[in-house]
Amino acid sequence: MCGIVGFWNYDNQPASSDLIYKMRESLHHRGPDAGAHWIEGALALGHRRLSIIDLSESANQPFHSPCGNYTLVFNGEIFNYQTFYPELKHKGHVFKTSSDTEVLLFLLMEYGLEALNRLNGFFAFAFFNRQSQELILARDRFGVKPLFYYTSDHGLYFASESKAFFAAGLTKEIEEENLDELFLYRFNAGKNSVFKNLKVLLRVLWLC
Repeated sequence: MCGIVGFWNYDNQPASSDLIYKMRESLHHRGPDAGAHWIEGALALGHRRLSIIDLSESANQPFHSPCGNYTLVFNGEIFNYQTFYPELKHKGHVFKTSSDTEVLLFLLMEYGLEALNRLNGFFAFAFFNRQSQELILARDRFGVKPLFYYTSDHGLYFASESKAFFAAGLTKEIEEENLDELFLYRFNAGKNSVFKNLKVLLRVLWLC
């Protein structure tokens, strides 16, 4: 289990290192082995890591492409990641780790969202293309690895757990019309949550 967090400020306001640090460290329990964040202008991405496949520091995240144009933060496990090695090596990619994170990064670079249907596993990730200034948030089909997002007047925030938003000082206000469903079923269906402005990502969110 790992944890990912991030935000993208509106109006190109510079991202706060202190803010992404607070969000990241609120999820320390999800990834006690390593923690780091990365800022590019108004965008901030953070990660807490639980090391499982590749235990080396070279597999820490945020994970950057060799060309420097792409950055990925990823929570989950791709069971069939090794099957992509021949294909990706044939396309010229050179692997520096044995992690499924690096495989996912190269797949997204080559095929974009079309790569998702080829993945066997569970995942939630944020993938940034610096050249096109596009950020993709995605999760697996069944939501085994959840991903939440919060919209405010200042920007859009995302995290593996809702507590990261409140660590960032965002308003914690109950959405009363969703309480009945929560009390009856012990969960909220679809993208709804019990908090205002906080939604569950159902599949993909594309920002640019």
